[in-house]
Amino acid sequence: MADHMTALVSCFARAYHYRNNSEWIFKDDFAGRLLSEEEYSAISSNMSGGISYFYPGFEGNSEEALRFIVDRQLSPSVLARSVFCEKSLARAVRLGASQYIIFASGYDSFSLRNDFPSVKVFELDRPEMISDKQRRILENGLHEKCQVVYISCDLSQDKWPLPLREKGFEVSGTAFGSLLGISYYLEKNDFKKLLKDISALW
Repeated sequence: MADHMTALVSCFARAYHYRNNSEWIFKDDFAGRLLSEEEYSAISSNMSGGISYFYPGFEGNSEEALRFIVDRQLSPSVLARSVFCEKSLARAVRLGASQYIIFASGYDSFSLRNDFPSVKVFELDRPEMISDKQRRILENGLHEKCQVVYISCDLSQDKWPLPLREKGFEVSGTAFGSLLGISYYLEKNDFKKLLKDISALW
């Protein structure tokens, strides 16, 4: 689980926001189903337990501490980038995009919420990440709803475009891609190379 912790925390941020608000910046009603209750509770505990790091001198109970950290430290970037991305995707679809590539997809739940039946979704991530996500989807009985093509790969390497094409990506078609969060974890030259490889798809 440690290898997937940043992906789990991002998923937790979306799940917490959905569970604890009646109006949503970004409505993700599937994020919570991709987390076990044990994971949700463990992340909650770790977050609230770290309040002194985020805000020395904070006064309040553990639930207030959790709310403070999630709302002020965790959720803003996670929710903002997600809503911006999917609003941009909607515009791209209106302009004719029929393919959506999610790079470093983690526990992204778009394929479970997809309102665009004409859009083919491709998710790219490390093999162990893809495998764990598939397990969670299957265990929660969501596999029939999830229409997605998985590409197990290392985005820092140069081999991922081939399996993407082999699994149905049409270079002659219009596509929209999201690249959220991965830039933190790639060396500068690897990230530059990834952007060049994406541009070279066409």
